[in-house]
Amino acid sequence: MPRPAPALRFLWLAGLTCLAHGQIRDSFPGVELFHMHACPTGYAMAGWHQETNILLCRKMDGEAQDCFVDYSTQRQNLHACPAGTYMRGNHSGKNAITCCFNPNRGFELFEPGSETIDLDSQDRSADPPLHACPGGKVMTGLQADGNRFLCASPKFSTIANSLAAPEDVQAPRHAPLDGDAKQWKLWQATTRNWLLRILNVNPAGSSPTSPQYPAAPRFSVESAEHLPSGVTRELIGYPSPVDGVKEKAYLLLPKEYSPAGSYIGILLTHGHGDTKAAAAVDENSDNHAVALHLAEHGAIVLAPDTRSFGEYIGEHDSYKASVGIGTMPQQYLLDNLVRVSLLEKFPGVDKRRIESAGLSLGGYQAMWLSALDTRISRTLIAGIFLAFDCLDSPARHCYCQTVPAISRDFEAISASSAVERDSLFRTLTVRKESLLIDAADLAALIAPRPLRAIWGQEDNFFKAEPNRTCMESADRDTRSVYGKFANPADYQHMETPNMKHEVDVAKAIDFLIR
Repeated sequence: MPRPAPALRFLWLAGLTCLAHGQIRDSFPGVELFHMHACPTGYAMAGWHQETNILLCRKMDGEAQDCFVDYSTQRQNLHACPAGTYMRGNHSGKNAITCCFNPNRGFELFEPGSETIDLDSQDRSADPPLHACPGGKVMTGLQADGNRFLCASPKFSTIANSLAAPEDVQAPRHAPLDGDAKQWKLWQATTRNWLLRILNVNPAGSSPTSPQYPAAPRFSVESAEHLPSGVTRELIGYPSPVDGVKEKAYLLLPKEYSPAGSYIGILLTHGHGDTKAAAAVDENSDNHAVALHLAEHGAIVLAPDTRSFGEYIGEHDSYKASVGIGTMPQQYLLDNLVRVSLLEKFPGVDKRRIESAGLSLGGYQAMWLSALDTRISRTLIAGIFLAFDCLDSPARHCYCQTVPAISRDFEAISASSAVERDSLFRTLTVRKESLLIDAADLAALIAPRPLRAIWGQEDNFFKAEPNRTCMESADRDTRSVYGKFANPADYQHMETPNMKHEVDVAKAIDFLIR
């Protein structure tokens, strides 16, 4: 049950007007968070007066609150906070919103089916009246130019966990190398929850300490080949959890596969310009059909088309231009969480030995997936383990990989529309000091599980600046992480002479087949 709201009426204090029923008005400039006008800590936006930038703020359950900036999440055709979060601030000139949640849960509870679009409800308790969510609801999204709000009803409940919010939600969240094992485990839980919210993973039924992963999809076998090595290569199809589009993947079964057996399960994701065939068929590709070779060594391997490549509907450049920066990492993660669920439920896969691997964009996916999905037991990253001042910079790497919420440099860009803003984003090089997390922090989320980063010494991501410095930074800082919180031997950086941007199949087999 919700706690009784204080009966405060029209008390001005530092720009705040206190109203009845646990509500306040915050006049601009008032509270500032992430360079935008925001409600005070512990409150959610419930209304907004566009001309004066006055906010109506409603008290939320508990005092703890964790937050981030969202630039691109869409729901019901409105800019929305990711699932399980609510609005605390808005900057219409930057097409940016501050989204928050209760870290004790790892998300915020809303009444099922309560989220609706509101066009004209008014709060007339003070002057001037403003557009406000009705019936005690809070804002979860908006369309500023159309004055349309997305509103949902908070569901107050007993909080069983004790994960505190950071003292400053705008400060970096690097792994606590000066802390002990208990502090590291707490950091992992809170950081993982924060990133899952940023990446829009639906938290329904989850808790900070016991996440509920998406269910395994039903799949159909469209064709099957029995290869001379004894491996069976099936082409399967299943619906994407993102948009329902039918995704295709190769499922490779080892020689004399038996549903009653016990096998390593590997999710093998490919990189830019490639398809599932590069991973599972084409020996002459940069991936060298590594999925096939892993199956020949006894693993069950799932090698899907990455979204916007292969048989997925749409071409990569046009697809990434059609969605806001920050959207594709959300989609990659949800697609891959479901693929892990598929492997987990597949007969014969040992749930304790599900692994993730990939080259380039595929390695990027493996890194993020393993950091946020504890079902992954070991991770191979090929040709892409770089610090985020490279990897999260649209000017340096494909903006399909950019997660703008993790760098504060994106907050400085103003634009009249989301399209103009994203065009400006694509020219941005983020500064190291602007990062809230870095690649080594994802490694600290993966630890103590084994992690191997492999490189070809002729790969431009390895030898050319600024990537060389970013590679050395990620490697150095990850060694510190594993030296502090894990077995140092469980992080390995390995190089192959005379190899370009490709997979060293022998090093992949050596690490993944245990």
